[in-house]
Amino acid sequence: MTSETPTQLVVECPECPFSTVVGEDDRSAAVIVREHGAKTGHAARIAKVESEE
Repeated sequence: MTSETPTQLVVECPECPFSTVVGEDDRSAAVIVREHGAKTGHAARIAKVESEE
């Protein structure tokens, strides 16, 4: 039996130093993008964190 590391998503903003990591099945990534955009006017993005095995 292998232990798989859950996939993570990183929410980051190319316009400022904002960055946070959430679980792949966590719907909060989209909420974070919307809230960051509302507060700053920036367009944050979501990227999948590739696990190193």
